[in-house]
Amino acid sequence: MAIDDAEVLVRLKNQFDADPHDPTGSVAVAHVQAAFASGRPELQGAHLDAVECRKSLCRLGVRFDDRRADRRAMTALFGPTAEPLLQLGSFVAPGRDYLPDGSVKLSVYVARSGNIDLELLG
Repeated sequence: MAIDDAEVLVRLKNQFDADPHDPTGSVAVAHVQAAFASGRPELQGAHLDAVECRKSLCRLGVRFDDRRADRRAMTALFGPTAEPLLQLGSFVAPGRDYLPDGSVKLSVYVARSGNIDLELLG
């Protein structure tokens, strides 16, 4: 049975909240922050509002100036390029908030390595 984006987001949040804190999480946080601060043209219009990493998952709060910046940055960060900027595991970004000013906000959950347990997501 398929579940909607809202339910996926709830399940990911619960999985993240249950994930143990990890003292090496700051290394992953720094890696994510460095990717966003790199000044690469593909990330123009992408803003990292928050990042927190646990033992197996990171959660990123990301804002884009518009839909084009969203597509360009997400492709650069996680896409099927030879070397995506964030060399972590799989990611899930359920649902996007399209704001009246044209900007886009979303939460991205990223496995620190390997894959997110999609069985938990339904």
